[in-house]
Amino acid sequence: MRQKTLFIFGAGASKADRAPLQNELFSGIFKLLEGVKNYQDIQLNQAFIQELKDFLYKLYPINEEPKNNIIYPTFEEVMGLIHFAIIRDESFMGVHYKNLSGYLDSLITLIANILDKKLKKAPGINKKFIMYLYESFKRKQKSIDDNEVINEFINQNLFLNVNYDILLDSALYKLVKKFKKGVDYCEEIHNPYPQKKKIRLFKPHGSLNWLLCKSCGKFILGGERKIAMSYYNPISTNSDPNIQCDFCETILSPLIVPPSFFKELHNKLIRNVLINLENHLKEVENLVFIGYSFPEADLHLKYLFKKAQLLGGFRKILLINKKDKDKKKEDKPYYYNVKRSFPGVDLIDLTYEIPLPNGLEEDSIEAIVEKISEKLF
Repeated sequence: MRQKTLFIFGAGASKADRAPLQNELFSGIFKLLEGVKNYQDIQLNQAFIQELKDFLYKLYPINEEPKNNIIYPTFEEVMGLIHFAIIRDESFMGVHYKNLSGYLDSLITLIANILDKKLKKAPGINKKFIMYLYESFKRKQKSIDDNEVINEFINQNLFLNVNYDILLDSALYKLVKKFKKGVDYCEEIHNPYPQKKKIRLFKPHGSLNWLLCKSCGKFILGGERKIAMSYYNPISTNSDPNIQCDFCETILSPLIVPPSFFKELHNKLIRNVLINLENHLKEVENLVFIGYSFPEADLHLKYLFKKAQLLGGFRKILLINKKDKDKKKEDKPYYYNVKRSFPGVDLIDLTYEIPLPNGLEEDSIEAIVEKISEKLF
């Protein structure tokens, strides 16, 4: 019997904690490479900077445009072009084929550096949201035993995060720590029934708190630490990573799926996450989209959601996003994409039902959680 709710966190949810949106990433990367003041404290090797600048300006000569007229490319487009060239075993004029994979790694390195800088002083909006959500859930329960309530919360609520940052991870760790429970990233195959000791968090695009040994397959989880930076920082400073697997002494690698239309989902852990997500979706009755527009580039997720819908369907979908006072909800990409994907499902756009001028922000958390509780709990 379907009774679970899946909360889906997109870039808009992290934006509340000062992370850049997808369409802001490339402007940030160019500013970082050009040494704009706000990014000068990020250490980058000059040879690394120049090589990447030459490549990007070859593809997009926006340095020739007047500064106030610059239209930056999307990250999905740039990564997609590089991926497509690699798939076709081709390259671009003046760019050696063997360098393309290195450019991919370098661009992800810059994303990691930007996220690391931007989120060092995050205001903790994700943490406040999760705590409010749990307290609201608790008030609706008949039991007053804290262990029973947290077990029921873990049983009924699942979380999916398409971002690399660990804002949601830290929020969930903070919630379950006092109950001596953990976070299950579902990187190993298991049945959809909960262990009651861990809250489930699916990260199908990888995470900055993951490291993987590509030799022996050992998976290292950093919890609330962005351990992937120990790999990315040496790349940007042109030094050698010193993070070896303690079993086979191979250099550990991050597990990040770049934002592209050609996502590489072959890694065993990523496949396991997607398999577990598919299994759990069969139990899900309600979806809550928070700052996520369900884009075409995430067709692999659309596929799993559509399969689950046809196996029994979803009862209710809630949307939470930043309100645009100049647009009707039907014209917003997040509303249109979700409506098109789930025709016939009860779709409630909380963004327009209650005053949410900034989406998931501190002054709107209580109102959002109150409405979620009213609609779902």
